Amino acid sequence: MKKFFAILLIMAILLSFGLTALADNLTEPGQSDGTVYLTVNEAATDENTPIYSVTIDFTDLAFTYNRASSVWNPNDHVFNTTPAGWADSSGSFKVTNSSNVAVNVSAKVGATASGAGLSYNYNGILLTLGNQYAELAKCMPNGTPPNAVFSLTASGEPAESLTANNLPIGSVFVTISPAN
Repeated sequence: MKKFFAILLIMAILLSFGLTALADNLTEPGQSDGTVYLTVNEAATDENTPIYSVTIDFTDLAFTYNRASSVWNPNDHVFNTTPAGWADSSGSFKVTNSSNVAVNVSAKVGATASGAGLSYNYNGILLTLGNQYAELAKCMPNGTPPNAVFSLTASGEPAESLTANNLPIGSVFVTISPAN
């Protein structure tokens, strides 16, 4: 009988601990646009319970740099010259808050989250975020969810090894936290 009560006591203690939710980078089936979906379900006890629902939509954060070139034009007997420069030098991502509470959003760019900041320089390329922080109010019933758009711009002249091999040059880190 003592063993039975001991087991019940241990079960009660274990069930009283908090619940930890872990999530992987999940994408909906058929999605390939880089949007990451994270769903956390909670049984709400009243309308004051915070329910978080935040969506991040990325544009294609691929930048195109064209090297200067000269091509012989046999019809006109001249070299047609194309100057060096960025064909695609900007991208963006949009954060939308559909939660019933306000959230803070911060973004950084870099090689790792610990070394990331407002800008990042890699082999001649400078990646710069247009803004690094946004406060998003709670979504009102039947209202348009508040959102913020973060822009990312590339500048400089990359090393030829980067453009020839289409190598990744950095990462964008987005942090979403409850507003105070």
